[in-house]
Amino acid sequence: MDKLISVIVPVYNGEHFIENCIRSISSQLYSNIEILVINDGSTDNTSKKVLSLIEKDNRIKLYEQENLGVSAARNKGLSLAEGEYVIFVDSDDELLPNALEDLLSSAVSNDADIVCGSYYNDSFKKKEAVYKNEEALILCLEDKPEIYSSCGKLYRKEFIGEVRFVDGRKIHEDSFFVFQLCVKKPVFAVEEKEVYKCNATENSASRGRFDSKFLDILWFLEKKSEIIDTDFKHLKEKFLNLRIKTNMALLYKMFTTPDLPCEYKNIEKECIKAVNKLKKHFIPVISIDKKMFFIITMHLYRPAKLIYKIKNRLF
Repeated sequence: MDKLISVIVPVYNGEHFIENCIRSISSQLYSNIEILVINDGSTDNTSKKVLSLIEKDNRIKLYEQENLGVSAARNKGLSLAEGEYVIFVDSDDELLPNALEDLLSSAVSNDADIVCGSYYNDSFKKKEAVYKNEEALILCLEDKPEIYSSCGKLYRKEFIGEVRFVDGRKIHEDSFFVFQLCVKKPVFAVEEKEVYKCNATENSASRGRFDSKFLDILWFLEKKSEIIDTDFKHLKEKFLNLRIKTNMALLYKMFTTPDLPCEYKNIEKECIKAVNKLKKHFIPVISIDKKMFFIITMHLYRPAKLIYKIKNRLF
């Protein structure tokens, strides 16, 4: 195999972790790569850190842009990528040493458009499989862990085509990117070997208190609904599971946010109502969803939230 892989790394104020991320890429067992670092208007020493690494490895390329967000940074990386295959790596995460070799091997042997690897120490163990036609889209509607993130996946660049991340949205923009690709009926291979290490940092958009950015989850849900209603009417009932999971995702964030601002109380009520109304369409996959579904449908959400709040204040 001698196929060029473009590794796209969007970064904003990543001076404390960007070196570790890039080293995990440059030290890959598979070496025919280009590393495209898109600096999204950082105000710290991110650029200096990257430039010091470029002196030692000419496969690393640094591109600067004003602060436009992670979606714009990934899109710029896609426009610059020269590889036959593309992979996204968040700047606070790492690739395991075998990642690109294993993913590319699976892509070639399965003639796959997308290969999904497993995460390091992830409790959601993936099993090797190959999905074709609408099967990958059904994974999305069932909300399987294989489609959660745009990271940890190798994509055939030609298959991506004109699909891009949605600018201006901060939550679930990556899973919508994967959804758009699954709509195109890819050959979607799953590699059970661990390839990606996700390091939780405060920079992550999904961390912190519930605020208006989390409503992006609902915005993307309606975009997905429009696609299903237009082109996949026979999957409309299965899509209802995704409505449940989306409302539950919002409720989980509200549940774990102490003293939720009053302006979100009505949204919380509507989410609870939606889950109960559609509960017969729920497809259980991961344990945390099963627990949240039980709490909501057994009308235990309010008391459980109160207990959570008291526990966290005491401890």
